[in-house]
Amino acid sequence: MRILVVDDDPRIRETLAGPLGAAGYDVTAVGDGAAALAAVERGRPDLIILDVAMPGMDGFAVCRELRAYEELSGLPRTPVIFLTVRDDFASEETGFQSGADDYVAKPFSIPALLARVRLRLPNSPVRVIDDYLRLDLTRRDVAVRRDGVWQPVRLQPLEYALLERLYLNAGIWISRSDLLEQVFDRDDEDTKAVEKYIHFLRQKLEPDPKAPIYIQSMRSVGYRFKPLDRAG
Repeated sequence: MRILVVDDDPRIRETLAGPLGAAGYDVTAVGDGAAALAAVERGRPDLIILDVAMPGMDGFAVCRELRAYEELSGLPRTPVIFLTVRDDFASEETGFQSGADDYVAKPFSIPALLARVRLRLPNSPVRVIDDYLRLDLTRRDVAVRRDGVWQPVRLQPLEYALLERLYLNAGIWISRSDLLEQVFDRDDEDTKAVEKYIHFLRQKLEPDPKAPIYIQSMRSVGYRFKPLDRAG
């Protein structure tokens, strides 16, 4: 599970990164609202811990931008936990109106915050996309349902890395050149490798590889994993 910590105080970022990392989470920490939105665009986290009082774009504005982006793109809500020194009712009400899922006042207890994180994250890393496709990012397992039975799909490392990159950014178009750099660690202009592995994935995952529904493409734009259900 990936957690994004946003706080302009480096001491808070360090205080949170250690316990969260020790708890098994993949932590990214940034210091302002613009960097937070850029991090979300690069790869959507599973949860965001967001400071309210930051210079420039405050946490309320960041959360509103995030919710508007998710609504426009048809993406599921990313859980947001606000951290703030403001413990008055009006500020808390503003936080929830901005789209927050939880509100924690500073100073805070690390064990209590970790408990809130666990509460807001999905209980299982297994995500049933629908009645045909299932992903387990922790065990790196992929399965499709054929004839009423879940059947494992064996993927090559690059196939899995490509699927993971698309899935973690479900609903977001990613260009061929970006996929080439992010997955294949290449910065040249020959994107035939991306197209080849997209073809491999479709052959293994799609009910009909000639009419793909999961790994979608748009000419001159790139590829995306289909937008996830809001309830998923």
